[in-house]
Amino acid sequence: MEKYMCPMPQNKNSAARPFAVEFRHVTKTFGRIVANHNISFSVPAGTIRALVGENGAGKSTAMKILFGLYKEDSGEILVHGKPQHWRSPKDAILNGIGMVHQHFMLDETSTGLDNIILGSEAYLRKFPFVPTPFNFIDRQTAHKKILAIAQKYGIDVPLNVTVSELPIGMQQKIEILKILYKKPNILILDEPTAVLTPPEVNTLFDNLKKLRDEGKTIIIVTHKLKEILNFTDDITVFSKGHMTGEIKTSSATEEKIAHMMVGKNINLHPVITPAHIDNPKVVLELKNVLNNFHLTLRQGEILGVAGVEGNGQSELVHFACKKNKKTNRAVGFIPEDRHHDGLLLNMSALDNFILGRQWEKMFRFGIFQRRAAIKKLFKGEMKKYDIRPRNRFLNAAQFSGGNQQKIVVAREFGKNPDLIVACNPTRGVDIGAIQFIHEKLIENRDRGAGILLISSELEEITKLSDRILVLYAKKIVGCYNRGEITEHALGLAMCGGAL
Repeated sequence: MEKYMCPMPQNKNSAARPFAVEFRHVTKTFGRIVANHNISFSVPAGTIRALVGENGAGKSTAMKILFGLYKEDSGEILVHGKPQHWRSPKDAILNGIGMVHQHFMLDETSTGLDNIILGSEAYLRKFPFVPTPFNFIDRQTAHKKILAIAQKYGIDVPLNVTVSELPIGMQQKIEILKILYKKPNILILDEPTAVLTPPEVNTLFDNLKKLRDEGKTIIIVTHKLKEILNFTDDITVFSKGHMTGEIKTSSATEEKIAHMMVGKNINLHPVITPAHIDNPKVVLELKNVLNNFHLTLRQGEILGVAGVEGNGQSELVHFACKKNKKTNRAVGFIPEDRHHDGLLLNMSALDNFILGRQWEKMFRFGIFQRRAAIKKLFKGEMKKYDIRPRNRFLNAAQFSGGNQQKIVVAREFGKNPDLIVACNPTRGVDIGAIQFIHEKLIENRDRGAGILLISSELEEITKLSDRILVLYAKKIVGCYNRGEITEHALGLAMCGGAL
């Protein structure tokens, strides 16, 4: 793999910035799995650094070490020039580090406000020698402080609503407010835009630049190459547990970053031919749902659904799945939230691969499972989908988010379904996996499956869809054939703007 190295960034006065974070020969293993091997890189204070690499490359592990969730096996981390060895995230937080995780760390039974102040509660009256639960939390003052932060950064969330009642994009905003409430000087964000709409992404970018200009240091883990080029200062590349290169964002292109990540050239803009099946059959028809909603999906087409979250997508998925429970049709379902609806995290990758398929003839011999056949098939699927590590018996929780998504996708596509309901199918996966999943969607379409694609990625919708429906206020406000609408116009339509 070609190795790119960038010089240390300079500030406006051309004097070297001090380092906010330094990794020095850090190694972390989990049993036989080497997650990080001899990692060394430095992040100057007051800059935005992107960490990129394929799924399972070690990016999130490195950040969890910095945040105190994991303990390094060897090496050291310096924060503002001082060696640090956190005993827990509490130590990291007390030293000015905050982290927004790819999979949210929220108590779904509590309100947004209580999640934000958790661990930083101010008490209206604290009685000596009285256990904390029996003191009174000053939520009124906390509410005012949070509203001030939310107003400053343009983050609008309902603070008194239970988290479980909020859409996933709103939960992401609560995670961000939770970090800002603690006033960190180093922010770590792991796939922060995966659940945000284009306008929300732009707001986040503006806020990150504002935080950087205030002197904060930001490290962001992401696979979205356009985003990297739009708002970061420098890029560090990981590959198979190693730090393999660095480059200044001003010298980078999407193609160069992709090559650094996977070690080969990737066609980032493939030409996709339109669907064509003679006399296609209807595989899904919904009538009079939501606000007088009508939808027809035919065999051999991809119907893309675009809309700001909360405009009926979740209800649409519910109706589509409920409708097909009454048939014997094979349905592939890639859920929006793989942790809640796609995986059993305390079960092995192998068991998750046959989850819901355990009664298929190919996996059974009478009442007994054909374990040897299942193992052999999944071994091949792990290689085909590049699921790392190649350990079928690891619990799903031990895989990175992107590799968890690949397990779900491999399972659902393996059914050879007549209908595929795909909700953000490439969320959190690397550039190579995105290309592969897109190819599999087209392959399934061309063999005759009908695909309902619900995605917050405008490029994904416009590139893959044969027809596009735009949702706003739980109504269809636009319907377009392939090539009839641009990403920009689609973004406007999603937000209720005029085309």
